[in-house]
Amino acid sequence: MQAEKLGSELENGIKKLKTLYPELKPAKIYFSIGSFRTPGTTIDSLVLIGSELSMADSKTETSEFPENLSHLKSYFNTNPNKHLVFLNLHEYVHTQQNPRAFNLLSLALYEGVAEFVATKALEVSSPNPQIKFGKENAQRIREVFEKEMFYPNNRYKWLDGNDPNEFGMRDLGYSVGYQICENYYNQSENKTEAIKKMIELDYTNENEIEEFVKKANYFSESLDKLYQTFESKRPTVKRIKQFENKSQNVSPKTKEITIEFSEPLNGQNTSVDFGELGKDAFPKGTLNGRSWGEDNTSWTIPVELEPNKKYQILIGNNFRTERSIPLKPYLIEFTTTEK
Repeated sequence: MQAEKLGSELENGIKKLKTLYPELKPAKIYFSIGSFRTPGTTIDSLVLIGSELSMADSKTETSEFPENLSHLKSYFNTNPNKHLVFLNLHEYVHTQQNPRAFNLLSLALYEGVAEFVATKALEVSSPNPQIKFGKENAQRIREVFEKEMFYPNNRYKWLDGNDPNEFGMRDLGYSVGYQICENYYNQSENKTEAIKKMIELDYTNENEIEEFVKKANYFSESLDKLYQTFESKRPTVKRIKQFENKSQNVSPKTKEITIEFSEPLNGQNTSVDFGELGKDAFPKGTLNGRSWGEDNTSWTIPVELEPNKKYQILIGNNFRTERSIPLKPYLIEFTTTEK
């Protein structure tokens, strides 16, 4: 009986969604048992519901869950089994959207579109606490998101992860995306066209995303100005201790390279990669013995160099400050002498 009732409610929800978005393409819904990863996801035109999560409620036992699943207790307290139709419509919208671009703003928009369209189709408020919390803390969330949305390694602080944030709540990227969509919708004269625009956003088209966000009037400044502010606050590589970058006369007897930064970094995160010349131009012997300077304003790597050879080392943006502001990438390039 419960399955029949849910099936009927789902059919009605999909009909409402098609009324809202007449171009709706069919999708199949599967209820499955997963491994506590997600209550719902999509693959192409398939909606996949993780029943072990989506059908739980506040009485579900969580005392034996490991630390990495501790967030599920608060999720179960929202009684997700009472909101299965909403979850399915949220995921159904995902089957209609274009592929995501994996930057934080686009990911937040991608989720916000699905969440907002589901509320309009069902004419209900979102059951997810992030949306209500987002409205109650709108200004501060916007301020922090503006500072952090360009960070290249910050996704799990805002979406799909347990990285800590000052708000003590996961997945607040949903609330950012939702509010942008709500602003866009409220300022649009043609509501049907607004929904169509949201669902059909091309996340690979930066100009289209910028126009959408600009019309929504969510951020305090343009994306370009916010990015300039972000760039101006990034730490940089100040110099290489042993030689000048791009030097043509580095001694092959050099045993280490020390990179000095413009400010102290966190002393933990690092990132070293090949330059455009590839693996052959990367020094040997760099894996063991890497060390931070006493005040974390420098980092030293051991090297084994050969005579008459050009080398490249890419210092990447996983280096970061205590506030997680990423380093500007820096290419070290030099050539050794005969002796």
